Amino acid sequence: MRVGWMPEMEGDCGYFPSRRNLYENYLVQSLAPAEVDHLLASGYRLFGRYLFRPRCKECDRCVPLRVPLKGFQYSKSQRRLKRSITGLRVIEGKPALREEKYLLFREHGLGFQAGTPIDYNTFASTYYSNGAPVREFCYEKDNHLVGVGYLLVGANAASTTYFYYGSTGAKMRLGTYSILYELEWCRRNHKAYYYLGYLVPGCARMAYKQWFRPNEVALAPGIWVPFRGHGAGELQRDPASLRCVVGQSDFLLTQRP
Repeated sequence: MRVGWMPEMEGDCGYFPSRRNLYENYLVQSLAPAEVDHLLASGYRLFGRYLFRPRCKECDRCVPLRVPLKGFQYSKSQRRLKRSITGLRVIEGKPALREEKYLLFREHGLGFQAGTPIDYNTFASTYYSNGAPVREFCYEKDNHLVGVGYLLVGANAASTTYFYYGSTGAKMRLGTYSILYELEWCRRNHKAYYYLGYLVPGCARMAYKQWFRPNEVALAPGIWVPFRGHGAGELQRDPASLRCVVGQSDFLLTQRP
């Protein structure tokens, strides 16, 4: 593991406008697949070479969520969606930067992001300069790029990093379809867990993550408990009751200055 320490970053919260966030973060040079597994289980996320985990002073609403692949089952609506999408081609490989991907990313951002759009260089460094194994999935319809997703791959687990799409993808519900595709990819490649980032109780746009079941949440680094099952008799935790206690970093990545 080659990781450099960075100062903690504080800013406006992207989930609750009235709050401030604080991140423990590092700059990654290289990670082995087994190290990726450990970091994911400890609540970290990785975008490009930026490894981070929330350490907010007054909020603990970012709760890591994952799906155990052994028990995953499609819901009725997910099966209908999968059957409804035809003529879609998915091209998998190592991340390869192209201008059309950035243009699609910008189109997606106009519908979902506030503030100044991300420029081309920032886009390239975030998604195409990686310190760990990443797979890219390009979704094409009628020979046109309609969606792009990135999957961080460990030895025993994988984590969806980001997925973006334009108006055509929105009509197809390509965001949900891409998660189902990545779940199946993880099964084919013998992964035990698929990580969906953070569930954020109280933030409606993050609620979709809980509908891929069964799933688990981390209430502290490395401590995972069942969250949503399939049937009424299975454990169904109240999202409003979830808190993730991050505490101190559970390993020393590098000597701090």
